[in-house]
Amino acid sequence: MLVASTISSTHVALSWTDNAMTEWGFGVERAISGSGSWIAIGNTPPDVTAFQDTTVACGTDFEYRVSAFNCAGSSAATLASGSSASCFPPPASYCTAKPNSLSCVPEIGWSGTPTTSGLTDDFFVTASNVINRKSGIMIWSTQPAVIPFGGGTLCVAPPIIRTPGQNSGGNPAPPLDCSGQYSFHFGHGYIQTYFLAAGQTLRAQYWSRDPGFASPNDIGLTDGLTFTLLP
Repeated sequence: MLVASTISSTHVALSWTDNAMTEWGFGVERAISGSGSWIAIGNTPPDVTAFQDTTVACGTDFEYRVSAFNCAGSSAATLASGSSASCFPPPASYCTAKPNSLSCVPEIGWSGTPTTSGLTDDFFVTASNVINRKSGIMIWSTQPAVIPFGGGTLCVAPPIIRTPGQNSGGNPAPPLDCSGQYSFHFGHGYIQTYFLAAGQTLRAQYWSRDPGFASPNDIGLTDGLTFTLLP
């Protein structure tokens, strides 16, 4: 049995079961899925049942085959399918959130895939663990920052774009708690409004009201989110 495991955008790891008794080694071949065009990518010594393919193109589906060989020729090949990771890194959080006046740490998040076109238009930037029934906005820019601001950290660098205001919802107030949430659809229409293109990396953060702090620090700040737009 041959297994192909995705490691990164340029790395697929292969492992297999050694059923041969007299092999001189194993030959490894690869083809782009459906092409039928096989190329030899390496050999292993006898009894070595793993191979690291670090020559793959990102975001591509492949087929692999491995066969034992000796002076008599090669055995029947064992086949497996594999793929390299996307050419674009997945969304990730960065920077430091400001604990709010209720000692909760607001958290930025996401769902879906940040695409610029196509049938799937499901990318949302979210915030959780925020104070209920308070107004807030998502802000974004093309560059990260670590700027002291409002008793916390501003994680996006000017020039900054502000999205429309939202209410955090959550449990009815009073009392105040950390049941609030925000969600903004960073969809195709919005992306086109700002003439953004696939391959651009953006940074986002949520800003909200926090009356438990004295002015000018009466705000809440999540951590930041970095994401790259896919085609």
